Amino acid sequence: MSKEPEVGDVWKYKDGAKVYIIMVDEETVESFTILGGSAWSGTFQKDEFQKQHNYLGKSKANIDDLFKTENEE
Repeated sequence: MSKEPEVGDVWKYKDGAKVYIIMVDEETVESFTILGGSAWSGTFQKDEFQKQHNYLGKSKANIDDLFKTENEE
């Protein structure tokens, strides 16, 4: 069996879109995807997700940090 998806992982969908894992439970994977200026999230059955995606690695950034600004204290 392939690697188990974990929060913070980056996977690649078969169409080339990179997918960031935002939630995982025993049966499902919720992810966030940006491709060609469009963004969406989706929930997949874990076994189907692993069949359709290839593991790339852990994200270097925390998704929470993407929304921080210089003026925050």
